[in-house]
Amino acid sequence: MTGQNAVFAALAVAASVFTGAAAWSQPAADVVATINDATSFDQVRAAIEDIDSPDQLEDLLAALSVTEFSDPVIEKIEKTRRQMIIEGTFRPCDVFFPETGPLFPDAANSDTYLILTVSELAGAGGMLVTKSELDHDVLTMMAVSDQGLTPAIHTYASQNIHRIEGQLTVMDGKIESASDQYNRATFLILKDTGLVYMRGVGQVTSADGQVTELANRSCG
Repeated sequence: MTGQNAVFAALAVAASVFTGAAAWSQPAADVVATINDATSFDQVRAAIEDIDSPDQLEDLLAALSVTEFSDPVIEKIEKTRRQMIIEGTFRPCDVFFPETGPLFPDAANSDTYLILTVSELAGAGGMLVTKSELDHDVLTMMAVSDQGLTPAIHTYASQNIHRIEGQLTVMDGKIESASDQYNRATFLILKDTGLVYMRGVGQVTSADGQVTELANRSCG
């Protein structure tokens, strides 16, 4: 069995075991049931075009997380949540390290941003490692906009998306992320607000030692 056929077989099994009582949302089940014919990221993007709920997309990601098709789903989750946060739709409890907000430079505009994974280089005095972890990531040499690629912008400019790999020290606190690349603790940088949690698994430890588990939280 080829690698691609093995992926399709796994998806077919996943679709066949779906029932009304399963944990996935119906849109996720519908996509899994039809994605066997997809052979490219563009076809997956077309299959999820009408799913605008980040929670339903997370359901789909859970069903596809061991396949090559997870990247375009994460791409849409991040893009959708980013726009919601920029428009002011986020919970107060998802804001971390608000004291950093005034330190972030302004974004060029709401359509130009970087997407990257950042980690702390152990023992190097706070130096960072940045990398393109998923195919849709855009590093600081270029930024993405509706008009295509644009000149480089600041790594910490407002409205950029940062996924955390391992640990990152922030203002005497720290963010620790899951090791699974599909579930990195992910934040939107927002000027005058701080780091706004978008998705993923991990925990934040504040400067005074308070630990917050990021996933599946309710505010208050």
